Amino acid sequence: MKKIEYKTNEKIGNCFFIKEIEPYVSSNGQKKRKVLVKCGECDNIFETLIESLKSKKTISCGCIRKEILSKTLSKTKTTHGLRYNVLYRTWNDMKQRCYNSNHKSYKHYGGRGITVCDKWLGKQGIINFINDMGSKPTPLHSIDRYPNNDGNYEPNNCRWGTSKQQIHNRRKKIKI
Repeated sequence: MKKIEYKTNEKIGNCFFIKEIEPYVSSNGQKKRKVLVKCGECDNIFETLIESLKSKKTISCGCIRKEILSKTLSKTKTTHGLRYNVLYRTWNDMKQRCYNSNHKSYKHYGGRGITVCDKWLGKQGIINFINDMGSKPTPLHSIDRYPNNDGNYEPNNCRWGTSKQQIHNRRKKIKI
């Protein structure tokens, strides 16, 4: 099968091609083409697989999905229906680390005084969390308190980070 080449700023679906980057190697050793693209909706730059763009599995950086989800949830005004969603698990684990003294990581979070902002707590907390954070760019991303690792979980101090990014953002261990 012939490899299709793209030009800078060429439109693929709803996104604009910037450049091809290092390939993604799947668990079975298969190399997949990974590209850097600009979202056609909000101009965010993100990484994705070329096959996801061509098959229209990826249509934006996540901003379209976030908008649709927000509208759907605000219309229902009942339960959020997200209990089995990966974002719900992330949100719930974040709260458990900060407020449940029986959680295995409590001493590193709630035990140090780290809290979750009021906006992300309560009945609409999960919806506000999703509106502020959006979807995870990839399954490899998790919530990261950045730029202030000692700060609280709040919109201006959180991002979706890879483990490599988070390694550079952790507390320094001082050996005595």
